Amino acid sequence: MPALEFGAPGESTWVEFRPDGAPAWVGRFPDAGESGYRCAVAFADGRTALVLARGRGYVVDAVAAAVVRPTAFDRFDDGITAPGRPFVIASGHTALWAVGRDAERRVTPDVAVGFALEVSTPECVAGKLWDEPGGWYGFRLHFDGWRFERGPHLSSEWTAFAVPGINAPAI
Repeated sequence: MPALEFGAPGESTWVEFRPDGAPAWVGRFPDAGESGYRCAVAFADGRTALVLARGRGYVVDAVAAAVVRPTAFDRFDDGITAPGRPFVIASGHTALWAVGRDAERRVTPDVAVGFALEVSTPECVAGKLWDEPGGWYGFRLHFDGWRFERGPHLSSEWTAFAVPGINAPAI
């Protein structure tokens, strides 16, 4: 399986891609961000992915085995697929972002100190947020109009929910 390197050597995030109709490959992405979180999130198109390498985002064309672009923002903590949409939702420490193939857009003001992205539908993403003071709350972000709703208070205990990269070890 071919291994492709994108950027300078050093600490890196390695991701294996197995796109439909194209050969599998492995990419090495420099850990150039300011977060402890690493993951890869598939776009709904089945071709594009967002790789988070310690916060730095790389939009990748998995079929072409190429980086489309690095993200301008470098403090992403998590991401989730938005079914049927041309973007994924990514969280920074304080805000949510829509990351598309060509650009990213901050879609909320500062509304939290950390997020757990849990469920995504074609209409919205939902999960938990940590805010100070107060603790954990539910939230929902509607894609049409980028309407953000803070939900009920869930817990005042920081460790009530294990969130990788926030209050639990990152992968």
